[in-house]
Amino acid sequence: MKESGKLINPKKNLKIEARRMNFMASVHSSHILLRLDYTTKLRKQRLNNFFNLQRTIVDSAQIEDICSDLLKYKENIELTHHLLRKLKASLTISTDVNLDLNVIEQLVSLLDSSSHETILEAECILADLSMSENKYCQYIISLDGHLKLLKLILFPDPLIQKQAVRTLGNIAGSGSMEREKLLHAGVLKQLNTLLEKNIDYKELIEDLCCLVYNLFKGNNKPKVKDIAKFLELINILLKSKDNQLVPYALIGLQGVTKINVQNIKYVVNKISIKEIINCADSKETRNEALKVLGNMCMGCAKSVKKLLDQPFLQLIAKILTAKDDNEAVKECCWLLSNIALGPPSHIQHLIDNFIPKLLCNIITTIGYFNIRKKAMYALINVYLNATTFQVFQICLVEVFDAIIQMVNIEDSQLIISILKVLDRVFELNKEGLVLFESLGGVKKLEELQLHPNVDVINKGCEILDKYFDDGELEFKSDEEMEEMI
Repeated sequence: MKESGKLINPKKNLKIEARRMNFMASVHSSHILLRLDYTTKLRKQRLNNFFNLQRTIVDSAQIEDICSDLLKYKENIELTHHLLRKLKASLTISTDVNLDLNVIEQLVSLLDSSSHETILEAECILADLSMSENKYCQYIISLDGHLKLLKLILFPDPLIQKQAVRTLGNIAGSGSMEREKLLHAGVLKQLNTLLEKNIDYKELIEDLCCLVYNLFKGNNKPKVKDIAKFLELINILLKSKDNQLVPYALIGLQGVTKINVQNIKYVVNKISIKEIINCADSKETRNEALKVLGNMCMGCAKSVKKLLDQPFLQLIAKILTAKDDNEAVKECCWLLSNIALGPPSHIQHLIDNFIPKLLCNIITTIGYFNIRKKAMYALINVYLNATTFQVFQICLVEVFDAIIQMVNIEDSQLIISILKVLDRVFELNKEGLVLFESLGGVKKLEELQLHPNVDVINKGCEILDKYFDDGELEFKSDEEMEEMI
């Protein structure tokens, strides 16, 4: 077949067309690949530029440089994230921190960021700073950072909630002025709102208990009923027997029961005392639970009676008998000292459980002076507040042994209190005079005449003149006195 002087072969034309189409397809695809390759290279170049910029900042490991870069690149979100992480790591390492107010202002402003990661990093840094120095807490409050943190307590993200609570806890613990600012800003109301939800994030609960402890540790304490939801949470935690959370629950209770009769009365009516006593019976939570019980013993007589109605003193007697935990023994002595300040009915509970005998044993056998001192004060309070009948119920031999061991110490206040006990015992029980003298007590009283404190000398001489004066005073010459001294 021939057309226009050309020989046409259909098969050949089809092959040529197919080859041409394949070539065009390959060219077209190569253009696409080239375009994709260029885009990839462009992205790589941009990433390299970003990481090079990061690298130059990382190499300058000084906190001041990081802070200046944070202010310089504050519009760059990705770089801000990196700088915040770098600053947090540097603050963890460095103990000498001195940040400019502008940096704190920048960190506080980041709490309003739309990025959850940025908020979290800023909170972490503010938490570390607020724990290091009081001035940073004052900076944060002056910039209304505490108000932003209060809002973040109710943020949907539990990690952000936790860091907000932690930072506020550090601020509350830094001083009374900062604590008052938080209370005035409505921190208890926010916490109550948070506690209305079911909190299952353990770390958040831990920081929450620490925050409550710090809010209540000042002189001007808020009312516990303003945070009633917290006590509901405490009851749940105590009953859960969770080894991680129960100690923090007890720390929170220590705060709300500190030296405030009304708060103690409210807490005693709302909290399961039995669960706290169970915690005191466990070595893991014993000391924290004893501190709570000791605070409760500083409440009104009705509050203390609720404790004494429980198998409470039996546990205390068990701890004092074992003497295997010095910290627990010290807490028990302080606790008993508070109970002994109460009415005779409370002191009778102590006598019935052999507490005076155990206190005497602690004074005469334990070597740590602070523990012996607390035990002595507990014994003094028992004697000074007991009835005449109760004084005769206590074994004098053990008491005199304890007094003789403690009467030659340098603590003037404690010695004067001991001498008051002796004065009361001798006045009520004349037979005790012979016993005291036979144990070497009179010699100890005579030695007090060389004590540096005048009040101790006068009180000692008063007891000697009142009960042991035979009416024949022997006056010595100055030379004899010097020789004796």
